Amino acid sequence: MVERDHRGKRIKVYNRMFMDAEYSFSMLKFYYGEVTGLLRNRADHFRKYTDELEEEHKKRERPFDKEYWLKHYDVYSEYYPHIFNNSFIVSACALFEFQIRKICTLVKEEHKVPLEWDDMKGSVPTRAKSYLWHGGILLTDDPPTIVLSPPNFVPTELHDKKRIIAKELWQEIENLFRVRNCMVHHNGLVQKLRYPTKLIKYASDKGILADSAGQKELLLSQDSNKEVCDTMMKFFSKLTSAYYSTQLPE
Repeated sequence: MVERDHRGKRIKVYNRMFMDAEYSFSMLKFYYGEVTGLLRNRADHFRKYTDELEEEHKKRERPFDKEYWLKHYDVYSEYYPHIFNNSFIVSACALFEFQIRKICTLVKEEHKVPLEWDDMKGSVPTRAKSYLWHGGILLTDDPPTIVLSPPNFVPTELHDKKRIIAKELWQEIENLFRVRNCMVHHNGLVQKLRYPTKLIKYASDKGILADSAGQKELLLSQDSNKEVCDTMMKFFSKLTSAYYSTQLPE
């Protein structure tokens, strides 16, 4: 929303859209925990039920194929969690695109951007970065929190791990979409990509690269999926600051 000050200049007012975008990833993280907990509880319940069923058959002196029944346990303990872990990145990226496109629509209106989202080319992060740039909205680096005076001075970026560097944040979002695309189009098999080198290095650094039957594949985990949500929350927090620190055109 836009209002005018006493001089007639256009000014920004609080818009819940930004807070909602950041908070939505907190809720997605909660949803992840709920589903993984549900699968774990279901697996434990089925294991207990199988043991009880085995005892009942013993009492009645009836044959019981426990190995067969425990295949159902494997579904809840291994197969479903594996599928959910690897598909979660798709949900996170879909939510990111939904939120960033809403914000770009707001930027178009308030910053008078003479372009549409579909005019942008490339991946979702690339298009978003370009669109925001046309609106004059640029994410900025966090100030350093570590200060070392000479002669002990060393580059801050090497030691201040909590510092957010805008370029690195954009690159991280781009990498997450690469992971998403590999999952969607190649079932996580990175060597099926036309140019796999960058993703292989990224996945290796993140600890989400595994060997399966001689092939390298992405294998997402609880920690990596929660980190995805944290990264996207940081992005929208930085975007909120960038938006409100950018003046409106007249």
